Amino acid sequence: MSTVTPPLTGIRVLELGNLLAAPCAGMILADLGADVIKVEALAGDPARELQTAAFTGTGTSPTFLAFNRNKRSIAIDLGHDGGREVVRRLAARADVLLESFRPGVTQRLGLDASPLRAVNPALVYASLSGFGDTGPQSTRRGVDLVIQAESGIMAVTGETGGPPLKVGFTVVDVAAGHVMAQAVLAALIQRGRTGLGDDVTISLVDVALHLQAAPMTEYLATGSLPPRSGNAAPMTSPADMFATADGHIVISAYLERHWQLLCQALGRPELVADGRFASKVDRVRNRHQLGAELESVLVTRTSAEWVEGLNEAGLVVGTVKTYADIEADAQVQAMGTIVEVAGEKGYRTIRLPARFGSWQPDHARGAPGRGADTEQLLRELGYTDEDITQLVARGTVAGAMRDPIEAKGG
Repeated sequence: MSTVTPPLTGIRVLELGNLLAAPCAGMILADLGADVIKVEALAGDPARELQTAAFTGTGTSPTFLAFNRNKRSIAIDLGHDGGREVVRRLAARADVLLESFRPGVTQRLGLDASPLRAVNPALVYASLSGFGDTGPQSTRRGVDLVIQAESGIMAVTGETGGPPLKVGFTVVDVAAGHVMAQAVLAALIQRGRTGLGDDVTISLVDVALHLQAAPMTEYLATGSLPPRSGNAAPMTSPADMFATADGHIVISAYLERHWQLLCQALGRPELVADGRFASKVDRVRNRHQLGAELESVLVTRTSAEWVEGLNEAGLVVGTVKTYADIEADAQVQAMGTIVEVAGEKGYRTIRLPARFGSWQPDHARGAPGRGADTEQLLRELGYTDEDITQLVARGTVAGAMRDPIEAKGG
C-alpha cells in the first residue's frame, strides 16, 4: 500500500444526499481521501432497500453498497430543532456540503448556504436537483427514468421504427455524481486562492443534455431530429452489432480504410466495389442490406475467433459481454477493477476508475451501517454522554441500527 497521502486528506465532506447521484459524488471524494460524513434520516437512505428480484441475500442492498464505501454515517431527524443543530455544528467544521433535496427544502430547514456560510465562510455548498434551482419546473421531483425521458435520451435510444427506450442502468444519476465531484474539486481549488467557499449547483437534466452534446449540437445546427438506430451508429456504417456463431460482436469500421480492411478480412473484397456500399452515405442508407451481407460471413465463426482476427487486421471490434463474462475477463482482472471491500459481511464492487502514479485509492472500508458513527461524531462535536442519551431518548438521533432487510432475513 502506498505511503503517499491521498489528495483530499484533511478535507471533511458533509453529505445530505439519498439514492445515487449525491452519494456517488460523496464516495468519489471519500475514495480520494476526504472524511465523508453521511447524514441519514432515522430510517436510513432509501437506497439501502433498493434491490432487484435477483438479490436474495440479506443486508443492505447492492445499490447502497456500490456508492457509499469509505463514509461515516450519522442518523438524524431533521424535523427536530436538535437534529438541525447537529447538522449546523457539522457544517461549521466541514469543507464541503453535498445536498440533493428539492429546491426550497434546505431553506425551510434553515440549512441552506447563507446561514451555514455565515458561520463557516470557507464552506463549499454543492446542491443537486432534478430540474435545476430556478424556472417553472424547479420543484419537480426528478429521478433517472424521468430525466432520461425528458432530456431526449429515450427519444434517440431504441430500434429503428420501435418505441423509445431508456439506457439499461441509471446513467444520468451516476454521471451527475461524477460531475458534482468534479465541480466540488474545482471549487476547492478556487477556495485555495480566495479563502472563500462557493455555491455549486448541478441538475440531472443539465447532465443528461451534456451527455448528448454532440447530437444536440447537430440538431441545433440543422433542425433535423436524430432517428433511433438501435445498436448502429447513426452517422456511419458499418458500425453495429452482428451475430456470430456463438453470440454477438460489435464492429466500428468508421473510416474508409477500415471499410476496405473489413471486406478483405471477411473474404468479401467485392463489397468494396458494390454500388450499394460505394460511399459512407450509401452504406448508411443501405445499412440493413450491408448488415445482412456481413452477418452471413460472421455467423460462420465464434465471437472470440472474429475478435482476435479482426483486431489483428487493424479493425475496431469487441465482444458483447455479460457481467459474468466481465467478471472472468483477464483484462478486468489484470486492472483490478473489481475490488474486495471489507465490512461486517464484505462484498465486491467496482473501484474508482481514476488511477494515480504515486498512490491508489483505498477501497478497504465498506459502506457504513445506518447511524453507525452517530455517537462518535456527536462526541467529536462536543456533545457529552448525557447529551447523547437525551438526543437518542427524544428520537433526534439514532445509533447503529440493523437494516430492515437484514431483520426480515432473520
